[in-house]
Amino acid sequence: MSGIGPSIGHNRYGGGGPEDPLYLAQIQKDREEGGNDVISNPRSKFFALVASTLYLKKFVDHFINIAKSLSSSLNAEKALHDLSAFKRVLDELASEDKSHDPEFTQRLSLLWQNVYENCSGLELKATHLDNLAAEILHFTKDVDKYPPGEDFTLGYYLSEHAGQDWIPFPFMKLLSSLHEDFLTSPTTAQLGIWIRKLNEILGTFE
Repeated sequence: MSGIGPSIGHNRYGGGGPEDPLYLAQIQKDREEGGNDVISNPRSKFFALVASTLYLKKFVDHFINIAKSLSSSLNAEKALHDLSAFKRVLDELASEDKSHDPEFTQRLSLLWQNVYENCSGLELKATHLDNLAAEILHFTKDVDKYPPGEDFTLGYYLSEHAGQDWIPFPFMKLLSSLHEDFLTSPTTAQLGIWIRKLNEILGTFE
């Protein structure tokens, strides 16, 4: 029986079994080499996980770069159309005191809603805005905060649908003041500044 094969106590690691130092040394060596095989072997689960993670990161980075290179998600054609319509109502206010005209205040409020909604979310993308989006965002902020330092600004009244559902006296007074200031000094009046700014934006990007 002894000539048929190796005895039970001997194996490929050599020695007499788990108690033999040669056996333990070979086990440790196989473990170390096996760890490298797990990482480099394309058929191992660990290799597949690492490869898929790297691919996903590369895909996400590529997507982010594309998103940054595109426009700021502003619908340019619609934004310019709304700005042009809003400018026309400002022109009307410049030529005539429309503060007590319900039809005018309703149109003004509705058009402001359109312009304002075009800027929805742009603040979060401020570092990646294209020129048109940046100009519109700056303009809407200027209107929104007029007059400066007041809690109830023109932007507040327009955003609350003043002129549609309600026409508060302070809102009418603001519109009347814009008209009167324009008549007194068209160059320096806030209404004149807004109209010239819109002319500049529309002339540049239309």
